[in-house]
Amino acid sequence: MTLAAGFSTRPLHLNDAEDMAELISAYSVRLLGRVGRPLANIANQLSSPGFDPALDGWVAHDGAGRLIGYATTSKQVAGDRFDIDLVTESREVATWLLTQAVDRSRQLGREQDHAEVTVGLGLLRADQQLLEVVAEQGFAQSTTFQRLRIDHDSPVTAPTLPAGVVQRTGKDISRAAHQVMVESFEGQDGATPLPYDDWVETREKRTTFDWSQLTMLEIDGRAVAAMECRDDFLDSDDCGYVGRVGVLPDARGRGLAKYLLQNAFAVDAAAGRAGTILHVDSANPTPALGLYRGVGMRPILVIDVWNRVVSTG
Repeated sequence: MTLAAGFSTRPLHLNDAEDMAELISAYSVRLLGRVGRPLANIANQLSSPGFDPALDGWVAHDGAGRLIGYATTSKQVAGDRFDIDLVTESREVATWLLTQAVDRSRQLGREQDHAEVTVGLGLLRADQQLLEVVAEQGFAQSTTFQRLRIDHDSPVTAPTLPAGVVQRTGKDISRAAHQVMVESFEGQDGATPLPYDDWVETREKRTTFDWSQLTMLEIDGRAVAAMECRDDFLDSDDCGYVGRVGVLPDARGRGLAKYLLQNAFAVDAAAGRAGTILHVDSANPTPALGLYRGVGMRPILVIDVWNRVVSTG
């Protein structure tokens, strides 16, 4: 399709990050009443390993040169799955951007010898217009993510490490912690971490992550639980962020995830942060949502994930 006169499009550039942040902020304020993703998170997204802005991203401007929409596509762990990020308030622009992202995902899947690929994107439930666009393009809702938050209005007491458990932090534990996360999320669609080397490279490039934020728990010298925290929501919400927490199946039921969460809360509160945020898949086969609610977190945002299977032929 071709956009109407007055719109212009081009491949995404790294220096578009600031304009993208402003667009997302205006979009989020309109729908949610608060600012969206900080600039640092967008810059990290555009510098992710394997992502080529000139090929995997698109922007649209109005006649005055103002950015009014963008889209990106990036490969998930499995080569037959791609994530699309799309923001615009124009139905016409949304349709054009989504078409580009789907076509590029199809091309990448073909180059990797996949007969078909699954493309998905997360949408704010409040954005009814974009929900209608993706439905018209053959997408169907697959799951729902909730953003949870706990506020730190007063000092938080650090939890006591469970008996027989050893806690470690830092880059030296990265390989063992990564393996814990791989095994913890096995079988959860779209949740498997990147391969180790790619995972490390991604974190090395992130300005919102430090290896001191990686924590691992051991029992009898064996890694059984891990947590990765980041600063993704520090600028926008003055909150810490739990990016991922995992416990091996045979180590569950011992309070390890609860300890890790409460320890993260204590760290954030001691740093003067207003709260701690995390995301959870409502279809998670573990009782994760109940755990998070049980330690005082509350849902503040609903994100629906929509998928479409696309033939590469």
